[in-house]
Amino acid sequence: VFDLNMPGFDGVPKTDAGLDLLLKVVAAKPGLPAIVLTAYDDVSRAKEAVKGGAKSFFVKGREEGLVELIRETLGR
Repeated sequence: VFDLNMPGFDGVPKTDAGLDLLLKVVAAKPGLPAIVLTAYDDVSRAKEAVKGGAKSFFVKGREEGLVELIRETLGR
């Protein structure tokens, strides 16, 4: 589970740092069942996250569905 906006690799908050991390992790481990979290309900960012290798994109504030999404993503 990756947060879209988090500190970058240098520890400084950076927009889309989670997407940067996702790309590096998926490059190292293709097929990783990744989910990207964000506080923003933005379709273009969701598409970018899925294009980058995320299986799903989840908007914070609706956490009641997050556990089920994690189960589905892991195939459980």
